[in-house]
Amino acid sequence: MRRLSLGVSAAALLLMIAPAFGQDSGRPAKPKLGKARVQKAQGQKTAKAYKVGDKVDSKIALSDVDGKTLKLEDLEDKIVVIDFWSTRCPVSNAYEDRLHKLYETYTKKGVAFLIVDANSSEHEAGYAGIREYVKKHDLPYSILIDKDNTVADALGARTTPHVFILDKGKLVYEGNIDGATNMPEMKQEDVEPVVKNALDALLEGKAVPKSHSQVWGCAINRVPANG
Repeated sequence: MRRLSLGVSAAALLLMIAPAFGQDSGRPAKPKLGKARVQKAQGQKTAKAYKVGDKVDSKIALSDVDGKTLKLEDLEDKIVVIDFWSTRCPVSNAYEDRLHKLYETYTKKGVAFLIVDANSSEHEAGYAGIREYVKKHDLPYSILIDKDNTVADALGARTTPHVFILDKGKLVYEGNIDGATNMPEMKQEDVEPVVKNALDALLEGKAVPKSHSQVWGCAINRVPANG
């Protein structure tokens, strides 16, 4: 975070640091935030963040809640869907059934899914809450932990959900799961199935029809810069 000038009021300072639209608030991220928070929620990527078309480092590795490590180099010949996910964000929660269906459909076709929790607030007390959520919702996938936000920062992940698709190690898509941009629209059937369309195209050996889409949801609760 940039150093604040002495002229910033106490009220403005509180707005800047309060997690009003973070994971613990249970509300989606909106652009009514202090400057530093908007950068995280709306996608001011770091200089090191990968862009669509880049080859992603195959040495990236994450461990799941049980300590089992998964490396991207083990999936270099596959189509890989990486979804940044949360137990506490209502948008991520509302997408659970859609994500589950994508997983069930496309893992049978050889697509790998990496479901990543990068929220520091969900890691603080261990992973019991994550395990309980997975059990309650009967989720078929393991949850990978991006404890220090290394992967979220490398990809420029901003919200939960935020999806990235790799094709043989190359980043070919980043954005939303479908075209929904607000909670009421989540119930509509006519949203654009962007991820589904991308996977169908890649499985046919074609380029993805859309490489970017708007993301929305709860800002990823990152580890403090000094922390």
